[in-house]
Amino acid sequence: MHTLWRSQFDMMKDYLSTSMPGASPDSTEWALLVLKVAKQDIDLKPEEAKRVGGAIGGVKSAIGQLPFLIDSGLLPEAYHGEAARLILSYAAQQMRAIPARPNHEENANVAAYAILLFQSPGLAAALSREERERLIDVLWRYARQQMKATPGKEMSEINERAIMNALDTLEHPHIFNELSREARGDLAALLLRYATDGMGAIDSSKSEPPRPLWLMSLTRGHLFRFLSTEERQAVALKVLSLIKGGSAMPSGEPISLPRVVRIRDLIFMLSREHVFKALPAENRMEAASSLLRYASLQICVTVLDPDEVRLRIDPVVFALGGLAKQVIFGALGKDAAREAALLFLRYAKGEISLDSRRPEKPDTQIKGIKIGIEGLSREYIFELLPSAGQRDAAIWIMKYANRVNATGSPHFPVEDLTGGIVTRSRRVLKRKFILAALPEDLRRQAA
Repeated sequence: MHTLWRSQFDMMKDYLSTSMPGASPDSTEWALLVLKVAKQDIDLKPEEAKRVGGAIGGVKSAIGQLPFLIDSGLLPEAYHGEAARLILSYAAQQMRAIPARPNHEENANVAAYAILLFQSPGLAAALSREERERLIDVLWRYARQQMKATPGKEMSEINERAIMNALDTLEHPHIFNELSREARGDLAALLLRYATDGMGAIDSSKSEPPRPLWLMSLTRGHLFRFLSTEERQAVALKVLSLIKGGSAMPSGEPISLPRVVRIRDLIFMLSREHVFKALPAENRMEAASSLLRYASLQICVTVLDPDEVRLRIDPVVFALGGLAKQVIFGALGKDAAREAALLFLRYAKGEISLDSRRPEKPDTQIKGIKIGIEGLSREYIFELLPSAGQRDAAIWIMKYANRVNATGSPHFPVEDLTGGIVTRSRRVLKRKFILAALPEDLRRQAA
């Protein structure tokens, strides 16, 4: 979450530096101005609100900047508690962005947004113990639909967002750790109810299901352990069935952004060791094989925008990361396991690009090389390579380790693109099974 408001702050800073010379968001004066706008101070001048984000957007922009201003130290410590209480008042709807128009949609937007801001440990810590208890009570009321951002509109998009934000904030460690054991179990049970009800879609009439946010939270280890064995198994099977449904799409054909994000998140969840272990034994080979299909690009996830590189490569990266784990790799059949081992070798040698639409981009290919090297560093993967493949893998790792200046790579003679390949390769080269696979003359050089 810190990235969210840091990005917002940087954008505001750039805007001010270009359009309003003299405004400096790197100062205490700026931080106090933001707090003044968030408070809707009676002495606030229209031009001051406009500097922070416009007449209506000023409040939302201001409260969004406050957590970062606290973390950065720009807002004096004496004001931290005031800022945190102010945001809590917006979340609880005791304060409104547009007081004169209580039914204005911006009021609901600000309330839902304020909930999310308490994912900042610094902001939550600025509250007293009693105030944190009140915050937790407000979060629970939203999560249980006892409080709504937009009263009277049962399943509006803003209300759904408020529920998701409340649940997501409750499960963040600095909030979660303050809950009683019983409350932690209640949170897991509530997430399970949402996750198993139409894939978490509160409004099941929607044609495009939302991101599996409920499942994403539920599969995090600190919540997953509060489920019974049967419930864990049900969640893991749900993830697998949704991945199988996504695998039915035509490979390489651009699909909608929500579906791409959904598939990426599901692959990430299945690659979690505790989720995979929750699967019945008879389903584990099927799950591991699904990851192998994404990792080997038999199924390519892509979107219309060629610049959305992360969305295209994340499913591959997460699938490869899962396959490198012993419990998942061990679930593959013998032939599939050999295929996976050779796949890691091909990535390590730079023969395959993570990005099928832009294979020429060096940064994504170098990321693939790093993933390949990491996979080969696992003895249970390395030993499934044929003898010639083991020697080939060890020689390539030796090549990377030999690049003393850490600039460029065997594939891309461009400075500063190795991104840790040299360090990683030298660490892997120390493994006895890697050294043993080198020809004798290279073995002495490596030693």
